Amino acid sequence: MEISIVNPTMELRDCRGAWFFDEKYGCWCLEDVLYTEKADVPKFQRLSVFAPKACMNPDGTPTEESRSVPVVFENNSAGYMQMRHPWLGGPHCYAEQYLNHGLVYVTCGCRGRESVNGKGEFVGKSPISLVDLKTALRFLRHNRAALPGDWDRVVSVGWSAGGAMSALLGVTGDNSRYDRYLDWDYVRDEMERIVATCRKGGAICKVIFENCYLTKAEIVRLAEIAREVRPDFIKTSTGFGTGGATVEDVKLMYDTVQGMVKVKAAGGIRDWVTCRAMIEAGAVRIGTSAGLKILAEFCEVEE
Repeated sequence: MEISIVNPTMELRDCRGAWFFDEKYGCWCLEDVLYTEKADVPKFQRLSVFAPKACMNPDGTPTEESRSVPVVFENNSAGYMQMRHPWLGGPHCYAEQYLNHGLVYVTCGCRGRESVNGKGEFVGKSPISLVDLKTALRFLRHNRAALPGDWDRVVSVGWSAGGAMSALLGVTGDNSRYDRYLDWDYVRDEMERIVATCRKGGAICKVIFENCYLTKAEIVRLAEIAREVRPDFIKTSTGFGTGGATVEDVKLMYDTVQGMVKVKAAGGIRDWVTCRAMIEAGAVRIGTSAGLKILAEFCEVEE
């Protein structure tokens, strides 16, 4: 059976042309998004995003006003069974009531107790439904720049057993006991392949975290993986995200890698005072466009 999947990659910026406007509901729609690269049952591991008209530009980019709009994240795990994400106007789709209040609305499917993969293996054992929902939220937050809504203000809802799943989703948060189920294997695999390629070519390898989009627990987990894989550097930021380096994050990265990987701080470092604080926190390399200014201030201090 052919399954509709709108996203060719895990980067939703590649899906700008897939947004469409539904006249009946007066909303923008991005439907049938696969939220994990390692989908056992793709039919049920998809989601859809619906946004009020004012939240999207015609070119498929979110408006600035949408950045303050809360997001309603609805799971569809009734009876702890595998469930598709509801389609607009379909059974158990409550898009209209949320959209009428100006909220961004996400419907999310997940695996359940009877899920079977392509090899005929059961893949729905608890806590897999919760893991799928966590994966979907991480995927959406990873893509926040391409999506409408404030992804730091997400309201989890569900019906039947979905209510319990909503409560679990909120209570467990970033609890590390779920890490082994999530997509850290993919992160490790990608990091290992990048490091191996760089080593083969004799190139220095740097892994950029983009900490402004990560929780502290996620920063630690990435640094733990880096400590084992051992790229030459881990870096705080690209400089193109919503925030740059912080002393707290640099120290967190430095303490976690335990000297196995060097730390580079970048983003928002424009004076010697800030630069020195980053170095004292553990950074051995600084990325900045204000190098001459920092050097001049350093020389003044030394004199």
